[in-house]
Amino acid sequence: MHGQTQNPNESFNNCVWERIPKNTFVGINTLKIGVMDAVLCFNDGVYSRTEVLKNLGITPGKNTCDSFKKIDMLRIKETEFMFQEARKESTTLQRQIKRVLNFMKETPKQDEYGAGNF
Repeated sequence: MHGQTQNPNESFNNCVWERIPKNTFVGINTLKIGVMDAVLCFNDGVYSRTEVLKNLGITPGKNTCDSFKKIDMLRIKETEFMFQEARKESTTLQRQIKRVLNFMKETPKQDEYGAGNF
């Protein structure tokens, strides 16, 4: 993992800056819409945008719904894969530590000082 993880705040900020780049000036309304969209997608997934479209009087088509579902499924699969990789690394590290500790227990300890020892 080594620095490749994000806490929830960093992840949410990334969602906002994907929609509204930091180096581009936007008005307050554009900023509000971008943040609201980021909150919606971060909390409920991209498919939740269909409800926004319905509330605006726009009926989302089949391709739109299918695309939103695919995006959400891809996000879930990527997250599961990352957790599996992290779990594998953790398990490997724990095994290595256990081996070293067992080796240290089995290795006979030599006294640093003893009568007649040089």
